[in-house]
Amino acid sequence: TNITWPNSTLYKNLNESYFLSNTTYVPTGWSDKIVTSTWKHGENTTYNTTAANLYSLENGWSTTTNAKIGLLYGHDYYYAYQSGGLNCATSYKTCLLSWMYINNCDSGTGKTYEWLISKYGYWNGLYAPYQITEGGNIYPMDAAYAYYAYVRPVFYLTSDVEYVSGSGTLADPILIK
Repeated sequence: TNITWPNSTLYKNLNESYFLSNTTYVPTGWSDKIVTSTWKHGENTTYNTTAANLYSLENGWSTTTNAKIGLLYGHDYYYAYQSGGLNCATSYKTCLLSWMYINNCDSGTGKTYEWLISKYGYWNGLYAPYQITEGGNIYPMDAAYAYYAYVRPVFYLTSDVEYVSGSGTLADPILIK
């Protein structure tokens, strides 16, 4: 299915009242600390590429949506593992070492796929959304795998939000005010 980011149910659930006004997800008053940003979205027609190539592709998308919440860009994930000049796209297994790889997070989700903001790619004769797979690579996957996919909302905070402490783990969360 060829569904763009602002027309997806996921976009609507994250950017409309369900998520932003639900204090289980966003504490009271914190929605005002999340700025409305311009999110680029479009087709991802390639995989097994470098972070730099993916960055160029994603930043070249001309379709934009202004919203508070977006999803991870593929290049952000690939750039999260840059050690000694290595790029996880050239060896997918190195992506599994990235701090952003969902199974390395201490969230305990047990899920192995993660949705990206890209519109779709061509997979097995179908158009499919791009996801980070259990192997650590970025690849179009059948939307039927949605149940197995993790969603990591991405947002930007206002400039007056201050870092207080924390390293970002479950045992030592980052505290801001």
